[in-house]
Amino acid sequence: MALLTVADVATAAGLTITTGSAEEDQCQFFCDMIESYLTELIGVLFTSQTVVGRLQADYDGIITLPFRPVTSITSVETIDGDTRSNWQWDGIDEIDHLEAHEVVDITYVAGYSAAPAVLKNIAISAASRLMLNPTGVRQQTVGAISETIAAGEGTAGSVWFTAQEKELLARYQTTMGTLRLGPRDSLWRATLPIL
Repeated sequence: MALLTVADVATAAGLTITTGSAEEDQCQFFCDMIESYLTELIGVLFTSQTVVGRLQADYDGIITLPFRPVTSITSVETIDGDTRSNWQWDGIDEIDHLEAHEVVDITYVAGYSAAPAVLKNIAISAASRLMLNPTGVRQQTVGAISETIAAGEGTAGSVWFTAQEKELLARYQTTMGTLRLGPRDSLWRATLPIL
């Protein structure tokens, strides 16, 4: 299920969007754009999906997976296609017990079955702002009537988030992750079990 739909945005913006219209296509584009921006900004997927990526471990043999929430690790393979069996998943977002700087192909399942309400609401708000003012007009005058639209933080037609939305997104970014308190020394590496 997508993070937001055309119907969500139409309701929030108080618009009537006709099925099959150019306005519906524009709204769908904004929905897709905002979902992709949020995915990149906070590193979460809003639908459960299989992710395949070639990633490199750090000096300690640890890889932090780029998309969350991770629900399972399907496989870890060397770049030659050999199955790598001596790795561990921390249950959150890291794979451990690899060689220093090793490059592996990882297949894992990540994403929400239902997006958190706060993220859905932020996305709907940003999309409805774009639908109501897609060209970013800040002031217009018609005859004797002048209208000034509250200025956002973005440029004309761009996605922008309010200060409150940014604060919520920043909090959300820090709710998941593994905390490492220091580098692992060679003694620790020598004690790793070989599976």
